Amino acid sequence: MKRYLPLFYGLILYVILFAFQACNTSPGEKQESRESIISANKPMVDTSRILDRLSLYRARRYDSVQSALSDDPEKVYKMVLWGKKLGVIPPAIGQLKYLHSLDVAHNELAELPEELSELHYLQGFYANGNRLKRFPEQILLLPMLDRVDLSENQIMEIPEGIARMDQLTKLDMGENRLTDLPAELFELTNLEILTLDHNALGRLSPGISGLRKLRKLDLSNNFLKEIPWEITGLKETLTDLEIQGNQIPAEQVRSLAEAMPSTNIRF
Repeated sequence: MKRYLPLFYGLILYVILFAFQACNTSPGEKQESRESIISANKPMVDTSRILDRLSLYRARRYDSVQSALSDDPEKVYKMVLWGKKLGVIPPAIGQLKYLHSLDVAHNELAELPEELSELHYLQGFYANGNRLKRFPEQILLLPMLDRVDLSENQIMEIPEGIARMDQLTKLDMGENRLTDLPAELFELTNLEILTLDHNALGRLSPGISGLRKLRKLDLSNNFLKEIPWEITGLKETLTDLEIQGNQIPAEQVRSLAEAMPSTNIRF
């Protein structure tokens, strides 16, 4: 038995060193990983594996990655981990490749696993109420993702790569730390709902008129002193505009209301 001890201890040491290396990836390596995700091509999906809304509603809802993996991972479509205070999401989440809806809200998350980029069938992603400081680049390439909620975090900027999410219809970035918006955000021509309340925005670009399908826009409780007149180009689609809690002159609000009679402006 004693003659096997060196081999046994050597194996234990190897496992410890491997785990230590995996958990201590340098910031440079993480940045390279993010850049590779952003520069990659969007994956193709098998449309026959996409559930319709009723089938998704009826699909089983899993409340842990472990329970989902213990069943057939290819038949897991909904994952709800809301409010479990997990701290981290296990990389094994990437094995649930046909996942359509993922809710990781209120889990004290400071970052998200790179393996999110493998969820090619994801349509709804909800990570509100966490501690994220960066917009998760992992989701930029997901070809089916059209609903994203990253509100109540500490995100300071939206990446230029947001333009790659051209299928996006709903984006909630309320209650973060945004001070400006990238021009690429206004290239999302399918976007219908954009929530940016309780940030630190000091200006809104005239490019807002590029969001041709926008129905609801929430800019409340920022530091805006004016709204670009170009927003009136959305008068046929924009039904709700919230601008209360800013420094916009009442005169301009009246002018906007006259130019956009079908828009409910909350001031």
